[in-house]
Amino acid sequence: MLSNTNLWFCLPKNDVYISGNLTEEIYKYVGENEYVKSIVYGDFSYVEEIKVVGHEELVNYLRFDTYNDFSYENTGIKIIEGREPTEINEVLLGEELISLLKLNVGDTIQLKLNNVSRVYEICGSFQTVADQGLKIMMSTKTVKDIIPDYVPKRGYIQLYDMNKYELLKKQIEDKFPNIVVDKKWSAMEISIQTTQAMLNSLSMVLIVVLLVFAVLNIIIVVLMDNFNWRKKFGILKSLGFTSHYIIRQNICKYMMITFISTIFALILHLSISQKLMATLLLDAFTNSPVLLFIICFCFVGAIFSAAYVCSLNIKRISVIELMEE
Repeated sequence: MLSNTNLWFCLPKNDVYISGNLTEEIYKYVGENEYVKSIVYGDFSYVEEIKVVGHEELVNYLRFDTYNDFSYENTGIKIIEGREPTEINEVLLGEELISLLKLNVGDTIQLKLNNVSRVYEICGSFQTVADQGLKIMMSTKTVKDIIPDYVPKRGYIQLYDMNKYELLKKQIEDKFPNIVVDKKWSAMEISIQTTQAMLNSLSMVLIVVLLVFAVLNIIIVVLMDNFNWRKKFGILKSLGFTSHYIIRQNICKYMMITFISTIFALILHLSISQKLMATLLLDAFTNSPVLLFIICFCFVGAIFSAAYVCSLNIKRISVIELMEE
């Protein structure tokens, strides 16, 4: 998930952060640097208060971001409906906010920023898990039209090669001593770690519950199957087959079914899980090969253990008892 955490908060994709009073000279210098693939600048949760006219009660819940570029290639921010803003009278709204206000893409909304009230067209909507989806995004030129002395405070840089980070950092800080260059934004890192810990804990609880449920079902199926096969096991014993041989054959039967089911489940998971999560929650989740391997290993191991323990009853099957029955 970490590779996509910028999407949880609608942050532009980045390898490096720069912060400070980012003037046009700095943007141009960084953007033309040979190590820089792209730079997006603006402000995440801009400090100026923004209000939806007619819904002033939302003022304490709204979050307001401003960027110079909303293209998917440079930001990774996926616009669900509509398009990115290109004009100064256009804004993007979070899906939850659009739903709450009972509006649609293409409608207009009256916003008040810096005591200036204007009507904007909703050009698109986007997803975010941050701020309950009550988020508004504007282009930096829209903000400058209202606040002429507005200066973005943060830049999001993608590099061609992360090995060039130290060289880039030195170049920028030598030329602009008041600019901070770093790989991590400490304040956001705390939010990311908190969100990740919450999602990991929730995922682990769900995985454990599903594993326990699966193992209990397997135990019931194996016990019922072994009971139905008692006479056949007895016949095999009467023919000279040992209990250990019958148990091994019985376990192999269940493990073949388990391996086939696991492969099918993996194919299904890799095919639709991310699309399903994108539909239900947010297009910001990636599959972890290590975690998938651990889950599959635990699942197969749990079924093997359950099948083995339940098959031990075969040792107690008596040919004489079956003949008497």
